[in-house]
Amino acid sequence: NDEVEEEEDTIGNEHGSEGKSLKRKRNVYMFSQKFDSYSDSIKHLKSDFVNSTSCQAKLYILCSDFDTSVSIYLGNFDHDHSINKAPFGINALTKELIENLYKSNLTTATAIRNGLRDRINPLMPKVLDSDPDVINKLYVPEIEIPNIRQINNYLQQTLRSHLFGLNHGRGFTHADLENWASSKLTVPDNDHTPFVIDYSIQVNDRIPSLSKLKIVITTKKLLEIAMKTKHICADATYKLMWHNLPVLIIGTTDTKKRFFPFLLSICSNETHEEFCFIFSSLKKGLLAIFNFEYKPDTLIADGAEAITNGFMECYGYSSVNEFNRVMCWFHMKKKVEQELKKNFGDESLIKKIEADVDKMHYAFDSNIFFICVKLFMLKWKKMEGTDKFLDYFKKEWIESTNCGWFEGKALNCPSTNNALESINGKLKLNTLRKRMAFSVFLTNAYSTVSNWSMDTVKEKIFCDEYDISGESWSLAYSFLTVNDRVIKKVPNSTTFLLTKKEFKDELNMDYAKGLYSKLNNDFDQLVALFKNVRIIKFNKDSWVCSSCTCSYYLRNYFCYHLIVVAVVKKLVEIPNKYKKCSIEPKAKRGRKANAAKALVRQ
Repeated sequence: NDEVEEEEDTIGNEHGSEGKSLKRKRNVYMFSQKFDSYSDSIKHLKSDFVNSTSCQAKLYILCSDFDTSVSIYLGNFDHDHSINKAPFGINALTKELIENLYKSNLTTATAIRNGLRDRINPLMPKVLDSDPDVINKLYVPEIEIPNIRQINNYLQQTLRSHLFGLNHGRGFTHADLENWASSKLTVPDNDHTPFVIDYSIQVNDRIPSLSKLKIVITTKKLLEIAMKTKHICADATYKLMWHNLPVLIIGTTDTKKRFFPFLLSICSNETHEEFCFIFSSLKKGLLAIFNFEYKPDTLIADGAEAITNGFMECYGYSSVNEFNRVMCWFHMKKKVEQELKKNFGDESLIKKIEADVDKMHYAFDSNIFFICVKLFMLKWKKMEGTDKFLDYFKKEWIESTNCGWFEGKALNCPSTNNALESINGKLKLNTLRKRMAFSVFLTNAYSTVSNWSMDTVKEKIFCDEYDISGESWSLAYSFLTVNDRVIKKVPNSTTFLLTKKEFKDELNMDYAKGLYSKLNNDFDQLVALFKNVRIIKFNKDSWVCSSCTCSYYLRNYFCYHLIVVAVVKKLVEIPNKYKKCSIEPKAKRGRKANAAKALVRQ
């Protein structure tokens, strides 16, 4: 028979009897072609195949029971590809807007839908029909308002998985990390393309949570900055990944006190082993790429012994006395405030002790610092009830490795780790303050390191020269033009003393020469001495590299006192635009007339 009819489909009910028919359009198939094999028929059909779910044309393939031949029967409906498929789901523009709203802290479907409503109309809604038209600044053309279920499905199945990883990234394995890290070991030609300096993965098969991993990411441009300085800032931050892994960052600061990271590292722990690995990776990268032997002499960090021990092990220091270990002043001060509140209830007493600790912070070298500490202890021992605090202070902040919290510990270096702490805050902003999956954060960290590198080209250029502000020039001129200034040179040295005439009696050669043990001052007198009398150690070769004992210099690496000495030595002239002197009338020729007698007009 050349015709094949398609019968109606029926569905039986639960009692087994015939139920309601599922009506379909009746299709009558007519013989079209015959092929020797099934594969030949498929080849023929594929050559004319058009993918369309809306076309109602159909065909029937009948395989013979007696041989391999195949017959093709075509249905009685013609091809119709003009019917367009109805749009389905949320369009791309609306999805992009939903992602932006989600990132702006609208995290529920209802809040997102309300946010879309605010953007769908080009004009603001009117209160009265007579009100003028006001343009809606939030209007976004061609967006749609999905229903709550659609938004929820998009958030759960697509957006959150994209931002934070599927199942919080628990599917990312050590093998995946090994493959990713090994593919990034090649040093790229581009200065701003990140790569992996070194990595280490030790898998614990029995207890996977005890596995150890260390991976260090950087760029060539960031490594170049390390060659320009001798001090390192190091710190770790948490709450970036669901795995509770610390992210370790090391870098440096320039003369403007801006932080420049060298690298970013993801580790399983925060022990001296991890920090030693990171410092060694930095050393290894500089030697391999730039043939540069790197050995910094100053470490700036909080009180973590792991950072100190890792630094010493990497760079071969056997004692903390062989390098400058700067304790972050902010962390130290915070701990001391907590201890004071724990031991004393008198708020005025707490403020007085805090003020004395602040004064010791501005000690300009180690010798004067330890003399200040000795006098500080003598001063407060006289008061009853202070023994417990003084014992704590001596043990934690004087006799330990955390004693480097004063400004003079390392000149031209910051006394806090605040610049690095700000980078930690920006990292958390990049993750929307949400914990990411490991794989997602790894991608985020890779792009972050690249952005750090590109920022050093224009936005944040590393500065190794001292910036002399207009205020410094003006203050130097004011000091040189007043009558009560005192500028004295210490014989047979390049040291100068600057003060005012009212403090002239405090000038002391033992103090100027660093013979502090010969001073017979109490704590308050000694603090007043290095506040009133400035000691400038002048550098003949580069006067801007001279040093001063004033607090402004200790914080900013430059002060107007250096300009004063340079002007006295005739090495520099103050520009006229900073000479704030009034214009006087022109003097008349000849000798001035003597004053006339009383009551005689002159």
